[in-house]
Amino acid sequence: MKVLFVCRANVCRSPMAEWMFNALAGEVGEGFQAQSAGVAAREGFDMAPRTRDVLHELGYPAGEHRSRSVSGEAFREADVVLTMSRRQSAALAERFGEERKVSTLAEFAGDFAEPDIADPYGMTIFHYRTAARRIDRCVRRVLERLSEGDYPRGD
Repeated sequence: MKVLFVCRANVCRSPMAEWMFNALAGEVGEGFQAQSAGVAAREGFDMAPRTRDVLHELGYPAGEHRSRSVSGEAFREADVVLTMSRRQSAALAERFGEERKVSTLAEFAGDFAEPDIADPYGMTIFHYRTAARRIDRCVRRVLERLSEGDYPRGD
């Protein structure tokens, strides 16, 4: 089971989700793997320093990361594509089709009150922590759903 997390630049929110998901999936022992990308990413950048800081604060490992744009190959290989905003979901569905496998992370996790997760880039550590805590809650719920086999399947 491959999950692709997508944000704008692939230096804050989607790397958080990727590292959290892979760490938690490793604890569960399930056959899940996550990657991340950005809809407007410049290739080859490390995650933002505050992203790494909040991951460490929450107890998640954060190794080497290089930003990348969403490719057709990464999109096709993913079983589920989870974005940080409705705008990103719409852009990916339009670009690649397969709307069934694209959702916002929050909506897939059952958090319908606010389907977008605010971008903390350029903001204070408070904003990074707020985004990280919300992403953490959502990723945990996503893993529960996937473990139960609750995800869109192709025909």
